[in-house]
Amino acid sequence: MRALTPRAVAVAAAALLLVGLTVQTAAAEPRARAAAPGAAAVDDPPGAPAPDHLPDPSGVVDHRDGSTTLLFDDGATFTSQEPQAPARGDGARTLALAAASFTWSATYDVSVTSRSWSTSRSGDVWVDVRSISSCGGKAQNLALYRLGSAGWARVGTVRAVSCSGGSYVWRAVAKGTYRFQLWDGSSSDAYRGHAASGTVRYP
Repeated sequence: MRALTPRAVAVAAAALLLVGLTVQTAAAEPRARAAAPGAAAVDDPPGAPAPDHLPDPSGVVDHRDGSTTLLFDDGATFTSQEPQAPARGDGARTLALAAASFTWSATYDVSVTSRSWSTSRSGDVWVDVRSISSCGGKAQNLALYRLGSAGWARVGTVRAVSCSGGSYVWRAVAKGTYRFQLWDGSSSDAYRGHAASGTVRYP
C-alpha cells in the first residue's frame, strides 16, 4: 500500500471539511426559508381560516374633521384619519419603528376590512387593537394582506386577538400596498355588533 504524502493528507482533509460544510448548509436551508421576512413565528390559531376575499367598500363618507369612513354592504364600517408622520423630536427609535401611522375605529358583525395604505420601503407593520366589544371572551382573527399582481395575498399568519386587544407586528415586510382584516371566527354564535379601534404603524 502506497503511503500518503503530507500534501495528500492535507488535500483530503480539506475536501472532507468542504463536504461537511455543504451538508450543514443544505440542512439549514429549510429553516432559513421558514424565517423569511413576512413569515410569522407561530401557526394560525385553530379554527381561524382566512376569509375568501377582501371586499371593496360600497360607499365612502368624508367627515369635516378629515376622517374617512368606508361603508360595506354587510353594514360594517371602517373609519380612519389620514396617515400622520411622527413629530420631529420623537427620536430615532420611534422613526425606526414606524415612519407613518393612522388611527382607526370599526364596527362589524362578522368581518371588517381596513383602508389600504402604501409604503415605499420595507420594515415592520404594527396593527394595534385597543379593545373589541361584544365578543363574549372569544378571540377574533386579524390578518395582513399585500396587493400583488394577482390581487390581495396574505402576509404571514392569522393572529388571534383577545377582547382586550393587543399589538400585533409583521416583521420586515416588503414595500407595497397593504390592508388588514378583522373578523369573528365564530360567525354562528349570538355575539354581534362588534366595535374595535386602534392604530396602524408602518415604515
